[in-house]
Amino acid sequence: MGKKDMDIGRDADSSYSYKKPALSAAVVIAGPSSVGLATNISKTLGSSIIYPELRVFSDGESKIRIKEELRNKACIVVQSASPPQVDRHILQTLMLLKKCADDSAKNIIVVVPYMAYARQDNAFLEGEVVSTELIASLYGIFGARNMVTVDIHSLRALSYFEERMNSINVSAIPLLADYAKSRLRMNMNNSITVSPDKGGFSRAKSFALQLNNKVICMKKRRDRNTGEINVDYLSSLHKDRIRGQNIALIDDIVSTGNTIIKTAEILKAGGCRDIVVMCSHALMTKESTKQIRAAGVEKIVTTNSVPKLAEVGAFVEVIDLSPIIAPAISKIIS
Repeated sequence: MGKKDMDIGRDADSSYSYKKPALSAAVVIAGPSSVGLATNISKTLGSSIIYPELRVFSDGESKIRIKEELRNKACIVVQSASPPQVDRHILQTLMLLKKCADDSAKNIIVVVPYMAYARQDNAFLEGEVVSTELIASLYGIFGARNMVTVDIHSLRALSYFEERMNSINVSAIPLLADYAKSRLRMNMNNSITVSPDKGGFSRAKSFALQLNNKVICMKKRRDRNTGEINVDYLSSLHKDRIRGQNIALIDDIVSTGNTIIKTAEILKAGGCRDIVVMCSHALMTKESTKQIRAAGVEKIVTTNSVPKLAEVGAFVEVIDLSPIIAPAISKIIS
C-alpha cells in the first residue's frame, strides 16, 4: 500500500462530543469564504469573533481590513480555499495571516476546512509543479504556526504542512456516519458502504465500522493526460451483496461528479436500492449536481467545509463541522 492510500484520518478523534471551554484570549477571524462556519466555531469555543472588512474592486483585487487589536491574542483564521474563486480565497488567507503576524499575535492558527490543491500532491507528469507544497510554504511564510484541516486528500499532501507547522487533519467520517445511522436509519441489515476507488477505501472502512455493515471497493482508473475516468463493473460477488441494499457511497471530494455518476450507474445496474453520497467536501456546480441526481443518487450528505449552493436545494444536506474542528483548536491553544 502506498503512502497516498493510507488512512488520512490519523489525527482525528473518532468521538466528536465536545464540552465548550472558555477561550477569552483567543479570537476567531472569519475569512470571507467561511463566515458561517467561523461563527459556529467561535460559539463552540466560547471565544470572540472578528468579521474583517472586505472590498473587492472591479479589477478583481481584494482589500481586507481588521480594525481590532490582535497583539498577544491567539488568532484563529478560518478560511476555506473553496471554488470557484480558489486562488482569491488563498490570497485573502495570506492577507489575514500577515495582519496577525504584523500585530504580534501570540499564536496564529489557520483553519482550512477544504484544502484546495491537495490533489496536486505530486508531480504526476514531467514538468508539473507540486502545488500543495507551494500552498504549505506560503501559509508558513506568512505566519501560520498551526494548521487544522478536514479530510485532506492524502497523507502526502498533509506531510508538506507537517514539515512547516503543527498540523492536524480531522475526519468528518464520525459526523457522516452518525447522520447515516440516526437520520437515514442505515445499519448492517439494510445497507452496504461503497468506496469508488482504492484511495478512499480506508475512509469507507472507517465509515462501515461505525454502521457495522459491509464495505466494497470499486476500481477506478484516471488518464493523467486527458483526465478521463473509468470505473470497473462489479464482480458477481459484489452484485450479490448490493442487490436490494441501500448504498452509502463514501468519498472525500465530489466536484465534477464523474466518478460518482459512473459508480452510481454501475450500482443501479447491480440492483441496489437507494444511493446516498456522503462526502466531506461538495464542490459541485448546479449542472454537475443535476447529473449526479439523474444517475440515480437519492441524496448528497456533506459538510459546511464550503458554502452550499442555493440552487441545489434539499438534494444536498449539510452537517456543521464546528463540533470536530473546535476540539482540534483547543488542543493547540491549551
